[in-house]
Amino acid sequence: MKNGIFITGLSFVFTFIALFYSSCSQEESLNTSTQIEASELEKENVTVFTEWTDINEDLQVPPGTRVEVNDNEAKYILPDNVLAYGKDENGNYFKRPDVVHIVCICMGDSGSCSVINTGKNCQSNGCSECDRITWTTKGKVVYADPSQGISFVDNADDFEKLPFSLTTTHLEIPELKQAFEAFKSKVYNGKPLNIEAKKNGELPEGYHYQLVNFYGCRAALPFPNTNNKRPIGWEKIFCMCVQGEGDVCTFDNSGSCHPASGCQGCAMIITRP
Repeated sequence: MKNGIFITGLSFVFTFIALFYSSCSQEESLNTSTQIEASELEKENVTVFTEWTDINEDLQVPPGTRVEVNDNEAKYILPDNVLAYGKDENGNYFKRPDVVHIVCICMGDSGSCSVINTGKNCQSNGCSECDRITWTTKGKVVYADPSQGISFVDNADDFEKLPFSLTTTHLEIPELKQAFEAFKSKVYNGKPLNIEAKKNGELPEGYHYQLVNFYGCRAALPFPNTNNKRPIGWEKIFCMCVQGEGDVCTFDNSGSCHPASGCQGCAMIITRP
């Protein structure tokens, strides 16, 4: 890729396993080859990722994601207020503040097992055999921060500091789609513009983009040049592929980026006047 949870006591172990297998999907292992830059917090047994980090071939977590380790368990928790959105293998939509759960269980007659190396390995404490169970989100996951709300952004620097970019995958999540459509209906007075942007994000003559912060995601909506609510100046939007094996990422008329041909994540880039 291009860019960059806890049970104590043996009596709870089997309940945990049942929940794991009934409500979550399983991964055999995490990506152990990724080099992670991490900083230690004052809190013991907490590690924070300082850049976008590959967890496995399908999952990447943003900077600020922390790994909390507690004896035989570990949980990967997203930055404050950030949620992961997606659809599980049963077709149910979800949103959650954590994306990885790991537990190390002693399968022997005595002893215990501990999580080490941010959950990548189990350490035996007098146990003859340790078993590591890992759950991660399945399928495509996107991130958003609902605490930021939805608003226009006047400053290009502020826009570029937003941590995520709105994609068509976001708008496949009913909750996110409903919120974005409600915002568009409000700003367009219930009458969306019937214009077509080119795949490279270029608008027809006489229109410009107004930048939008949608739940911490970069988005952009077209307006005619006669619109005086926000300054004119952004005439073109680029969508650049930053995650996945492909390199195709086009601007979608919904105001978001559309990953295609193997691309799994996009970054929305503006051209400055």
